[in-house]
Formats: sequence, C-alpha cells, structure tokens
Amino acid sequence: LNHFSCGGIAIAVSLSHCIGDALTLLSFLSYWARLCRNPEDEEKLVHLSPTFVHELQLSRPSCDDDFNAIQFSYPEKSWITSEIVFPNSKIAKLKAEVEMQDRQDGVNQSYTRNELVTALLYRCAVGAATASNSGAYTKSVLMQAVNMRPLLDPPLPKTSVGNLIAMNHVPTTTMNETGLNTLIAQMKKGKMQLRGRKSLVGTEYLALLDKY
Repeated sequence: LNHFSCGGIAIAVSLSHCIGDALTLLSFLSYWARLCRNPEDEEKLVHLSPTFVHELQLSRPSCDDDFNAIQFSYPEKSWITSEIVFPNSKIAKLKAEVEMQDRQDGVNQSYTRNELVTALLYRCAVGAATASNSGAYTKSVLMQAVNMRPLLDPPLPKTSVGNLIAMNHVPTTTMNETGLNTLIAQMKKGKMQLRGRKSLVGTEYLALLDKY
C-alpha cells in the first residue's frame, strides 16, 4: 500500500499461480474494491465473492517444486517497455475492413476486439521476424490462454478460484497463414475443440493442463 503526498494511494497485489490464474486475481480485486466502496452491501455482493470449488481442490506435488524446476535467464541490458494503445475507432475500422473482405470472399465470420488485436500483434511480430531473417519465414505458434470456466459442461462461475485455463495453439508455417481472418478462424476452431468438456475433476483436469 503506497501513500502519496497528494493524498492518493496505490495498491499492488501479487497472486501465486499455486492458488489461481489471472481471472482469479481480477475476481478478488473486483470483489474487494466493491466491498470497500459499499461495505453495507456485503450480502448483495456475495455473488461476486471468489469461490473455491471443492471438487477441484486436488492433492498434487508441491507447486514450488514445479516452478523451481523452471529456470529463466535474461540478458543483462537496459530494458525499454512500450505501451501500445488501440483506440476504439481504429479497432472498429479494422473490424469493418476485415468483414468487408470476408463478404467479398463469401465468408461469414464474427470477430471480437480481443481476437482482432491478438491476431494483429502476432502478424506484426512474425512479419518483423521474417524481415530480419532475410525474408525467410520461421515456423511459429500463436499461444492463446483460454478461460475454461464458461466452456465446461456444466460451466463454472467466473468467480471460481484456480488455474482453470488451457492453451490454444495456432501453428503457422507461411506468412499467408497469418492473415487476420485466417488466424482468427483457427483461434475459434481451437476454442471450439475445448468447449463442452465435462467438469474438470480429479486427474482429468490435471491431464488437460499437462496436454496444453
């Protein structure tokens, strides 16, 4: 908790992946913030409270052991970070252009903002890598984290606590496969293959995480 001379505050929160995923953290922060703003509405906010699903509380090896086995090394250098902003108007324009191209090709496909931006960033990244590699395309894979809560059968509430995610892999072998409509079609196909799985209980859940 940081206090500033102007009277403002900033709160930093960290969550171990041994406990949950990013949506677990967002669920906790949303509930905490609303409860702090309206403490008298605690009963009304119960539906926002993070929920532990008993059937998913499995016994497994120590999470610390798993994470300690992964070693990360970074070059010693001065890192520069950049913020990339996509205005709503630009995303809407991009969506209109892609949908127009689809109509000309006789394709009927819907697009979300997340899908469009993800596909655009991936295409730009592999395009830059190809240009720096004398124009030779290197086989690449778009890895997309998928929230499994609404895809299960039956679905779990969005406030469920845990690492309820799977990875959607979209491999590309040529630059032609990085077209926005092509990439998004493959992203949707991968998510459809995950949809409708039975509740991830016991070893079935662990097997899914190991697979992806």
